Amino acid sequence: RDENVAVATHIATDILTSEAKTATDVAAVLTAEAGEEVKVQKASYLCRLAVELGLANVTEVKIPKKGTQKAYTAVEA
Repeated sequence: RDENVAVATHIATDILTSEAKTATDVAAVLTAEAGEEVKVQKASYLCRLAVELGLANVTEVKIPKKGTQKAYTAVEA
């Protein structure tokens, strides 16, 4: 769990901005950084963990041809 908290913190501080990103977007960045595939389910879990820790906000965004998805933004300092 500690490792997941560290990664969730990294997501909140280094990947998320004021522009909403979906778990798919976060997974793509983590995959590029890690050099190995990070599944969307794992990225979604880590984003939810960041929200739980108070490091990120969650909103709903409309994605064309996909409907509504959760998107995550950084908490403004």
